[in-house]
Amino acid sequence: MRILVVSPYLPYPADGGARLRIHHVVQGLAERGHEVTLLAGATHGESLPPDHVFHKLGVHLRSFPAPRNALPDALAAALSSRPYPAHRFRDRRFRGALDAALLERCYDVVWVNHLFLADEMVRHRRGELVVLDEHESQELLLGAVLLHGGLPSRAFALLDLPRLRRFERRALAGLDAVACVSAEESQRMRGLSPALAVWEVPNGVDTTAFRPGPPAAGATILFCANFGVRRNTDAALWFARHVLPRVRAHVPDARFLLVGRDAPPALRAWDGKDGVQLTGAVRDVAPFYREAKVAVLPHTYGTFTKLKAMEALAAGLPIVATPQGAKGLAVGVEHGVLLAEGAQGFADAVLGLLRDPERAAEVGRNGRALAERRYAWPRILDDLDARLRALAEARRGARPAGPAPTAARVAVVIANHEGADCLHGCVESVLASHHPVEVLVVDNASRDGAAEAVARAHPEVALLRNAENAGFAKAMEQGFRWALDRGADYVLPLNSDTQVDPAMVGHLVARARALGDRAVVVPAMLQFRDADRLWFVRGDANLWLGIFRNPLHGQLAAGMAPSRAPMDWAVAAALLVPRRVAQEVGSFDPGFFMYSEDLDWSLRVRRAGFDIVPEPDARVWHWVSAASDRMPAMRRYHMTRNHVWVMRRHAARAQRATFHALLPLRSTVRVLRALAARHPAEAVAEIRGVRDGILLPVPPAPGPLAPAAPLAAPRVAASLPQEGTP
Repeated sequence: MRILVVSPYLPYPADGGARLRIHHVVQGLAERGHEVTLLAGATHGESLPPDHVFHKLGVHLRSFPAPRNALPDALAAALSSRPYPAHRFRDRRFRGALDAALLERCYDVVWVNHLFLADEMVRHRRGELVVLDEHESQELLLGAVLLHGGLPSRAFALLDLPRLRRFERRALAGLDAVACVSAEESQRMRGLSPALAVWEVPNGVDTTAFRPGPPAAGATILFCANFGVRRNTDAALWFARHVLPRVRAHVPDARFLLVGRDAPPALRAWDGKDGVQLTGAVRDVAPFYREAKVAVLPHTYGTFTKLKAMEALAAGLPIVATPQGAKGLAVGVEHGVLLAEGAQGFADAVLGLLRDPERAAEVGRNGRALAERRYAWPRILDDLDARLRALAEARRGARPAGPAPTAARVAVVIANHEGADCLHGCVESVLASHHPVEVLVVDNASRDGAAEAVARAHPEVALLRNAENAGFAKAMEQGFRWALDRGADYVLPLNSDTQVDPAMVGHLVARARALGDRAVVVPAMLQFRDADRLWFVRGDANLWLGIFRNPLHGQLAAGMAPSRAPMDWAVAAALLVPRRVAQEVGSFDPGFFMYSEDLDWSLRVRRAGFDIVPEPDARVWHWVSAASDRMPAMRRYHMTRNHVWVMRRHAARAQRATFHALLPLRSTVRVLRALAARHPAEAVAEIRGVRDGILLPVPPAPGPLAPAAPLAAPRVAASLPQEGTP
């Protein structure tokens, strides 16, 4: 399967609980044959080393600037309806990176780490399975802060907790499954969302990297953790202040070794004093387990299973833990974990292991056996892989397939110009259609190599290359001729910045056949950035005012009245054209180059006696001007000029008079807006568009389109000559 893993941070170095878990999940999924893309937040300069295992496994890496914990963000979050972590990741850079990842390719599963990223992914989904890996309960964590945090932290937690509860229920409603690290967490999730699939996916350990060594000398007590997390620092300070003196009273050479990064000043002050030693960040923690006699989890609060506990178990090191430190762990001598409460009880448990090497060895062996039996990453990931495959299979079986495939030949024509960020995803979505299709990509002199890459990856896709950027309309004229020459019953023009639902083509063909192939059928187009909102489903025209409306734009698709009445016009981003319509009306007018060619073509279709009808059950997601966003002045010029040309070609004399009377006012408003936005090139383009729209002759409308053989033969043509060239 193709899997996108979304993480708020790069899992490198894998020296903390969440980073370790993300690292092993990505590695394990890639090793099990999945094509994995990792989208991760990264601070300035963060990257994976060239020899990292992700590179060797072919993991695709994408990153975005990780939002920082800043006071302005915290103040803004206080006024938001979203909890603070979710507010931070409502960042346009993260959303842009997520958009780009989803545009680039189609995914079967999106594995989202942490609840605060899940909501944004649910808003973007277009059919992918979305699974949340909830490393720890944010609600229980805030509850712990309320009990143990400082006054500012408690006040913030008190403010954030109600918002978190509302956010959590809303986010869970859009998920397909959630992975929890413990039975306690799983039970809580089932209570919040009984219909949701809840999987217990415990934290694991690499049992080959962490294994028992020879008995260690000395009396080293080990605590491995990320000390940038307050609960870990508080645990270390509690042990140093209240437990270690009791231990050293009986074992004077006892040493408390703290291994981990980001220790705050209060903890660093203990380094070298009273038997306490801090290492700071280390590249490999395994050697420190081999030199220790006992591992401790002295947490006074906390809600999740500690990954460092798994490492100690695998290393055959006996563990002493508080009830909070042992959350999610099986406890007892037979499981390698001794439970202790209170400072004296904790000291007694540690002393018992230091004084009795045979008992310590027995507890360690039991822990190692438990790690191999339950916490070895291969076992955990085999189970996770099976669950993901079963979920995907169930989705395929439950998803409506749409109308049964017919014998109709459908030729999909995709116009492309510099579409490296979206073409591959578009083609893959089309090839996944339930109804058989033939696909042609017409590339307008792109230099990014995207079209060639698609042709190499998908030999069944035909590619025609233009030596120059001939414009969308010219590319579609070439595509129409190619389709007709191959005997296609229907032509389906498609923008490269779209992705289609697998059942879309079937719905369009069924509707066209029901109407006797006398109508162009238009799918419901939804917004790529907000996948449940409409971008286009029907167009209304008022030639007296020169207004072409998209009345349902921005409405939620779920609340859409499924009207199937004929419309005045349609956008060219996606529509099904019966062969008869293509032959009698022709293709889009190449003279328009880009923009309004669909308005002109729609009016020509209706003048020829054919209808244009919506099919709300057919769906496609549209990025909206992914290519033309890079050239706003060119876009503005063609939009304005071609709008005037459409009116000159199709409006009656009285209608043109009304339109031209209003044109100076409309154009002045656009110019002032462009100048106010500091876009002088767009202002100039608007003026040029009005001038040329009025003064230049309107190109003659294309006539009926007969099939032409020359474009059908090659699967790939290096370039196609332009009209008028030898």
